[in-house]
Amino acid sequence: MKRNLLILAVLLLGASFTLAQIPQTMSYQGRLTDAGGVAVANGNYSLAFALYDTVTAGSALWTETQSTVAVSGGIFSVSLGSITPINLPFNKPYWLGISVQGGAELSPRTALTYTFMSKSIYVR
Repeated sequence: MKRNLLILAVLLLGASFTLAQIPQTMSYQGRLTDAGGVAVANGNYSLAFALYDTVTAGSALWTETQSTVAVSGGIFSVSLGSITPINLPFNKPYWLGISVQGGAELSPRTALTYTFMSKSIYVR
């Protein structure tokens, strides 16, 4: 009986990992400046985002436009995928392209990196 319960527990644990999905949104924060490095004026800006699997050229694998992004002191924060879910496997490197107010994509694209955060760490 104990063996059957152990097998059932292992199967249920395995099923929970199988059902886990990669989040379809991600936080992104940036700073908008002019060509001289001075922060843009405070206000709302239309920002278009695109994900690529190449650092230059190539076709966008995902796109999203957020038409009213608040910018203060040049700083903005967005949740990518909040309008168009990100349905990519994240099994290879990706680069983020950004366009401001319908203009050309800024260069260079930003390589996505992964950050893991913990609320607390207990050390003995």
